[in-house]
Amino acid sequence: EDGNTPRDYWNEHHSPEYDERIAAMLHGIEDLHDDNLDQSMALHIVKEFESIGWWAGVALAFDLCPSTAQSLEGIPTSAFSSLLSMLGQRCKKLTMWNVIINRQDILKID
Repeated sequence: EDGNTPRDYWNEHHSPEYDERIAAMLHGIEDLHDDNLDQSMALHIVKEFESIGWWAGVALAFDLCPSTAQSLEGIPTSAFSSLLSMLGQRCKKLTMWNVIINRQDILKID
């Protein structure tokens, strides 16, 4: 699944209780452009984007704050092919490279 854009999410969920979530997304995008963004805040933004299925937002976070890709240590090796596919389609190649060098265990041949 390609995931939803912020506009898709808005159209599907527009109501007062979801307005706060939309604002959080927009603030998240703005915060990702801050050069002094704290690592924990970047991870929070990634998790927020992931929770609504906005994979382009996750890719944006990885591109703008590459250190967040280091948080992928808990992802099982079996799921990495899907992750690398998404990264290859949506992220800069340097971002994908950083993910690979931080998880060299996925390159092992047994």
